[in-house]
Amino acid sequence: MFPTTLLFILFCLNLFSCDIEADEESFYSLLGVEQDADLLTIRKAFKSLALEKHPDKNPDDPNAHSIFVRINRAYEVLKDAELRRKYDQFGEKGLEDGGGGEQHYQSWQFYNDNFGIYDDDPEIITLGRGDFEEEVFQSGEIWFVNFYSAFCSHCHHLAPIWRELAKRVPEGVARIGAVNCAEDPGLCRSQNVMGYPSLIVYPQQEWFQDERTLNNLLDFLLSQLSAPILQPTVELPIQRPLLLELCLRENECISEEDRKKIAAISNQLLMPFAVLDCSESAKEICKTIGAEEGMFLLSGGEDEKPKELYFADLTDLRNQLLSELPELEEFTYSELQQKINLNKLEEEEKILLIFLNSKEEFQKEWKQIGQHLCNTLNLGKLPKVAIFRIEGGYDLNYGNTNLNIREITKFVRHSLYSNLIVLDYDKYWNARQSANSSHLWIIDHFAPWCPPCLQMLDELRKLPSELTDGRKLRVGTLDCDAYRDICTGERINSYPRTILYMGDDSQQQKQQQQHSLIGFHTVDQLLEFISEALNPTVQVLNPDNFDDIVYGGGQSFFVDFFAPWCGPCQKLAPEFRQLARQWASTHNEDPNQLVFASVDCEQYSNLCNRENVNSFPSLRFYRKLQGGKIDVNNYPSNWWRNVQTMSHWLTEMMPSLVQKIAGDFANTVLDSSEPWLIDFYAPWCSHCIQFAPTFERLAQLLNGQVRLGKIDCERFSWICENAQINYFPQILLYFGAKNYKRQETRGMEISTDGTTNAEIIAKTVREYLEKYGHGGGGGGGYERVENERDEL
Repeated sequence: MFPTTLLFILFCLNLFSCDIEADEESFYSLLGVEQDADLLTIRKAFKSLALEKHPDKNPDDPNAHSIFVRINRAYEVLKDAELRRKYDQFGEKGLEDGGGGEQHYQSWQFYNDNFGIYDDDPEIITLGRGDFEEEVFQSGEIWFVNFYSAFCSHCHHLAPIWRELAKRVPEGVARIGAVNCAEDPGLCRSQNVMGYPSLIVYPQQEWFQDERTLNNLLDFLLSQLSAPILQPTVELPIQRPLLLELCLRENECISEEDRKKIAAISNQLLMPFAVLDCSESAKEICKTIGAEEGMFLLSGGEDEKPKELYFADLTDLRNQLLSELPELEEFTYSELQQKINLNKLEEEEKILLIFLNSKEEFQKEWKQIGQHLCNTLNLGKLPKVAIFRIEGGYDLNYGNTNLNIREITKFVRHSLYSNLIVLDYDKYWNARQSANSSHLWIIDHFAPWCPPCLQMLDELRKLPSELTDGRKLRVGTLDCDAYRDICTGERINSYPRTILYMGDDSQQQKQQQQHSLIGFHTVDQLLEFISEALNPTVQVLNPDNFDDIVYGGGQSFFVDFFAPWCGPCQKLAPEFRQLARQWASTHNEDPNQLVFASVDCEQYSNLCNRENVNSFPSLRFYRKLQGGKIDVNNYPSNWWRNVQTMSHWLTEMMPSLVQKIAGDFANTVLDSSEPWLIDFYAPWCSHCIQFAPTFERLAQLLNGQVRLGKIDCERFSWICENAQINYFPQILLYFGAKNYKRQETRGMEISTDGTTNAEIIAKTVREYLEKYGHGGGGGGGYERVENERDEL
């Protein structure tokens, strides 16, 4: 699967581990699971507690309901990948914006009979939103997935057949999966699943449509397997190893079903599978082999004698084939020490190294040698997997220590083409000192026991080695458990803490810049963070420049007062940066009219105290008035802190060319000889909020050509009814009264077709003004429906 990777093995003795004392009230301790528990472990733990603690089973306990509500809440959060990440990073406060607060639950009978119907079947893998994409689409394996609901009777009737199917499909042929759509409806909708059970083969996404019998299901799955079965007649394929079935009498040979399974197994192990007809077409080849029946393995050169394989079932055959693969090379202490110290590998291949916790007595002396090296590498819990890179350095898998081939493959898939490396003391300081304007370093400070940290590592591995502007980007990680002195000295007390190091070579004396980020972020957010650092849209304020810039300048400021350790501040940061970029792009006629800025209140506490900032985050609008006065307004603490809501609030606060129209609509607009463009909106309409900045931009583009106004249809519903408004937002153009005759209430609709591009809409308005001219009457017009709107 990864032909450019060499695989080696080293044994180390696991003498220590990094653990934290769990809060007895945490969701993990409530369910009795570890922080790195997988979804199956969490479900099993919850079911066990549900059967024991359910109020139906404890009718005499007055606290049974509240206790089980708490248990159910823990499960609802930890089963959901996104809610779990928020909880891991921010605790229960991170869930206050909705989600994970379930107060209802099912009956005891439901948990006993219907909950987790495949949890006790090791052959069936229950998938969720957090792992579906990677397991099904990125693993390179065939999956047959059963989308079911615990409330579906047909699903329960299918369950024993699905279990039997899983037993008939051995490891290496295909994966048999299940998704509970009652618990993960979003995942099922994303796969276009509308009814249950729905049975789909991936990655082809072929739907099973026949009667749900075992034979039909098995035949359908086997028909989707693409591994070839060779049938040589003249000579054997030259590729080795090569698996051969010799067949003399077809009715005594392996069935077609099993041949397809064997082909899939051997194909996964990168060995072709061939069937020789020793009675007819391949008789001469069989004579060369010296047999007419049986299963044989050719693993060496052409002159090597085939090895006959005897197996009880296909699982046994696969295990024998695995045992025949070349043994892993063992690294010695000196060899590995040399690789660690090299800046660049001499080999052309990357090296995959597995560190094991060996306990064999005969390796006692060797383990002592290896232990010194393992301590040097700060491996922590074993086993561990490492990839040594061609360009120097290595990456470690800090995830689940219950390693199997799937976990190792997943790590290799994430790490193989990444440039992330693990930093030790010397490499850390060298990286920081070498960072400049053309070679950037982004270093993640983390702890191996921190779940958001481990999730963040996979996002960091996705970062490119070169940015779109040609700058080089290196990625490093520092284990703050192993190098606590560095992290303490750098005042890093929350994880993950990601810092971008870059230089400013434009100065006569080189200056190094640091930009910090706290908490989990996706690769897109990381790239946005880097872009913001290189081309900032949010100005950093401090006590030296705050008064001169905010109070002494000529612009208005929207300021984010934050603390790096504050969870809601971390959630706000990417939204705030996105708002700044969006505002600059939609107000490019006067981009300096409003400046976005931030203040680190942990670093500049005196400044924040002086500004009466006593909670984080605090968003404050410093509006510049005529005469140099400043009007200070706080962003409402009970409003959402997302781009759309903050943009709407700012739009309302900023000086505007858009006039608010009240009950005098007829006199102001219909009787006016000037053209008007009116935005009919509702305060609760999300599309109206998104469109508001576009309408403000329209006012700038059309200034002097047409007047712009907006009407709140919730307050002035009769006006909107007379104008025949049936969705929001709706834009009507009034050309102006002619000969003092009042215009019709229904103007001409200007369709936006879902666009927020003000230039396009302005062009349409100008075309209609030119076509109809002032005093066109506004009657008639045309009706078109926007792509995105809120119906009344």
